[in-house]
Amino acid sequence: MKYDNGIKPVNKIELSESHIKLRVIALIIAVLVVIGSLIFIIVKYTTKDKGWNRIELTDNSINEQYYFDYELGDSPTKEYKEVSNIYETSMTYAYSLFDSYKEYDNVNNVYYINNNPNKEIAIEGLLYNAFKDVKASNSNSIFLGPIVSYYNSLILANDLAYDPYTNEDIQAEIEEYINMINDKNHFELRLLDNNKIYLYTSTDFQKLVDDIGIGIINFNYLKNAFILDYLKEKLNNANFMSGYINSYDGYKVSLGSHIEYSYEIHDEHDKLADLVGTFKNSNKLNVVTFKNTVTSTSDNKLIKILPNGSRRTYYIDENDGLSKESVKYLCGYSTNNKLSDIALNMEKVYISDNFDITKLNNDNKYIWINDKVINYTDDKLKIDTLLDGYTTKLVQ
Repeated sequence: MKYDNGIKPVNKIELSESHIKLRVIALIIAVLVVIGSLIFIIVKYTTKDKGWNRIELTDNSINEQYYFDYELGDSPTKEYKEVSNIYETSMTYAYSLFDSYKEYDNVNNVYYINNNPNKEIAIEGLLYNAFKDVKASNSNSIFLGPIVSYYNSLILANDLAYDPYTNEDIQAEIEEYINMINDKNHFELRLLDNNKIYLYTSTDFQKLVDDIGIGIINFNYLKNAFILDYLKEKLNNANFMSGYINSYDGYKVSLGSHIEYSYEIHDEHDKLADLVGTFKNSNKLNVVTFKNTVTSTSDNKLIKILPNGSRRTYYIDENDGLSKESVKYLCGYSTNNKLSDIALNMEKVYISDNFDITKLNNDNKYIWINDKVINYTDDKLKIDTLLDGYTTKLVQ
């Protein structure tokens, strides 16, 4: 019997030379199509058009806190790359310095200082000068880190048990904390020579801070004032003047004075946000807005509306640890003073039981809303697009 090994004979198929050429040509065409598509995508997303463009940061967690619009000129792609590089580098640097929640390699930032009390620390000039400005304004608002943590739990985590207005244990802890930061026997931020600082804490005060579990220093609502001041300086020094930068918590810088910018005034009533007025200005303005009204989705990260209708914000009174606002909306602006200068002056008036315009710096101009009246101090200001029911009043 003939043995069958199961292997079948293979029929040889001859491919003609013309078929091989066709396949090679088809392959080449396919590769060219892919390359062409890639080139199109690369050009599309790297080539910029002249005119207004949004400048983005690579770190989305930071990027979502700001927006930067810039008007590109006759070499838009080149200009975009230059502006983006300065914005990215400057923001990364400044943001890391003022971060009180995160450690960075080789950076003596706010987080590092909080975790290294009673030690001489060399810091960057930007952070040192910020401490210097706060101290010159006689403000303790950046030393409320543990109290800010209670408002984080209330506003961001929606835990009503952390409301300092209603929790007596928290009230007692806050009172003890504030007494200590006002007593140099327990606490002092000492500014030394050559950009060095010393965060002095007594044993008792450090135990209280450790029990709460959050560092002392937190620039809170002042952080972005210092960051945007720095960004404006760096961009202007590189001769970039055609744009503006906004932060989600109410700061805005315009880089130049040759473009007319439009500014919006918002208010809220019956839990609805409305655009109640606008004004235009072509000056190189620095604008600060403090408010307790929810006029955008990002405000939900800054404002908590309680079931009884009362509100909690990060505008914390350094005297009693309670969040408070003397008016619903206060906007200050200037062509000469920095955002940080305006904010440090405004905080004393806004975070108060009573609104006292006489305490505001006359070098700045102001707008505030009270009972549907838009008050303003700039006699050259013209407010347009008023919502029905709103009126304006010049206060001098």
